Amino acid sequence: MSTILNSSLDTLPVELIHRIFNSLDEQTIILSLRYVCKRFYTIVNVYDHYKLNFESILKSNFDRICRFIQLENVISLTLSDEHMTPGQIQLFFSLFHIERFTRLCSLTLSDIEERYLKRIL
Repeated sequence: MSTILNSSLDTLPVELIHRIFNSLDEQTIILSLRYVCKRFYTIVNVYDHYKLNFESILKSNFDRICRFIQLENVISLTLSDEHMTPGQIQLFFSLFHIERFTRLCSLTLSDIEERYLKRIL
């Protein structure tokens, strides 16, 4: 049965797959679907509507997504310094400059320290 499902998904037009991606979280897209087949690998790489939500994310997954993501493909970004992700905002902005997120429409920062907020503004 999974062979039939894979074959069906593999023949869908890219636009339709992107619509499916719009309903999925970035961890599923980048860390799972990307490795299904070569075609999905390519489709994930060009998908340009990532809504990155880094609240409650494992550090290893955060690192993997940060290594993969192309900043111009991110439209929404959520960062958190809450108890499950301490120091995440500082780490993120040590890796990336906010100006490089050219298509960013939404930015959510939870429990941010004033000094990091000033850096962004």
